[in-house]
Amino acid sequence: MYPPTGNTGRYQRLSQDPERILDPHTSSSSKSLLFRIHLRDVLRDLWRIRYARFMGFLTAVLLIGALGKIYMTDSPITDVFAFDQNEKPLYLNTHPQTPLALRLTIMSRVEEFERRETLRQTMLNGVFSKDVHLDYKFVVGRAVGLMARARIFFERLSHDDMLILEDLNDVANRLSEKRYAALQWANIIPHDEYDFSMTVDSDTFCRLGALARRLRHEYPDIKPRNESIIIARMLSNLVYFENTVPDGNTDDDDEDHYVKGPWYSHPIGFAYLISSNTTRTILSANPPLPHHVNYPGDDVMIGSWIAGFKHMNDPSTVFETVPENTPPPQYRVYPKPYIPYTMDTKVVDDEAGFHDVKGRGGKDARVGWQSVCVHRLTSEEMRLLREREEIESEWESPIR
Repeated sequence: MYPPTGNTGRYQRLSQDPERILDPHTSSSSKSLLFRIHLRDVLRDLWRIRYARFMGFLTAVLLIGALGKIYMTDSPITDVFAFDQNEKPLYLNTHPQTPLALRLTIMSRVEEFERRETLRQTMLNGVFSKDVHLDYKFVVGRAVGLMARARIFFERLSHDDMLILEDLNDVANRLSEKRYAALQWANIIPHDEYDFSMTVDSDTFCRLGALARRLRHEYPDIKPRNESIIIARMLSNLVYFENTVPDGNTDDDDEDHYVKGPWYSHPIGFAYLISSNTTRTILSANPPLPHHVNYPGDDVMIGSWIAGFKHMNDPSTVFETVPENTPPPQYRVYPKPYIPYTMDTKVVDDEAGFHDVKGRGGKDARVGWQSVCVHRLTSEEMRLLREREEIESEWESPIR
C-alpha cells in the first residue's frame, strides 16, 4: 500500500496542540523555547545512548566474569573428592613388576617460582623408585629483567631441574616450541632406555606412582619402546601443519602454514604421554616437524604429527587449503609427508585418569582413585590433595 497524497491521512493538529504553538513556521516568538526543548531532546538521547552503552558494557563484564568463575577461577574448590564412592582398587596397593621409566617435562613460565617449588615438594619428591624411574625438567623461556634473571639463576643452581630456552620469549605463542624442545630433551637418551616422554602444565598435579600402577593394570600389553602410543584426554581437529617458519625466528606471531585433512584425535595439553618409540620418530623427521604453532593450537600440533604419520603417505587422502590462509576458491593440495613411511599410532583417550578438577574447565570431574592427572589446581590445592589420607602413602615421605 502506498502512502496517501495530499492532506489525506496526515496528522491534523488540534487547535490547542502544543506542537502548533511551537511550530517555527507559525510562531516566531517561540524560537527560544523551541531551541531549549530541542536541546533537552538531544541531551536526553545522548543520555539514553550512553546508558545503553554502559549497560551493554556492564553486561559484558558480568558475563565474562561469570564465565571466568566457571572456567578459570582459583576460588576454593568444594565437594570435589570421590574416594568414598568406590573401594580402593587392589592394583594401587602393589608396585608394578618393573618401574615405569618416565622422562617428564613441565611447561612453566619464568615468574612461576612458587608454583615450581610446590610441584617439587608435592608431586616430584618422594616418588617410589619401585614405581617410577623419574627424570624431569621444568621448561621455561628467556627471563627478562635483572631480578628475574637473578632468581632463575639461583633456582637453577639450587635444583638443577630447569631447561631454559634462552632464545625463546616466554610468551604463550611460543608454547609449541617449548613442547618440541621438551621432546628433544627426552630424546637425548636412547629410546630403549625409557618408556614414555610425558609433558604436563604447571597447574596439573599427577600421582606418578598411581599412574605407573594404573598403566600396568589398564594397558598391560602396551610396549612403549617398540610401539607408537599416545595417552591423554583427547579432543579432535582436522588441521595439518607444514614447516614454513624457520627456527630462530624472532616474531612471536609467525605460524606454520596449515591445511585441512581427515579428522583425528589430539591430546589436551595439560598432560600427555608419548611412547619413546614415537618420540624417536618425531625427532627423526627431516626437515623437522612443524613446531611454530600459535597458542592455543600447541596441543593440536601434537595430534597433527601423529595423524600425519598415518595419512600423509597415502595418496588417496584428501588435503585441502583453508580460507584462513588461502584466498578462495579452496583446492586440493599434497603436503610433503613428515616421514618416508606410514606409521599408525595407538591413541588412548583416558577420560577417567586425566581431567580438570570439578567446577573448572570443560573436562571436569570429581577426584577419585583413577584420577592420576588433575588439571586447574592452585598451589595450595596441590598441597591439600597431596596430604589426603587416601593417597599420601603413594609417596615415600611427607611434604617437606
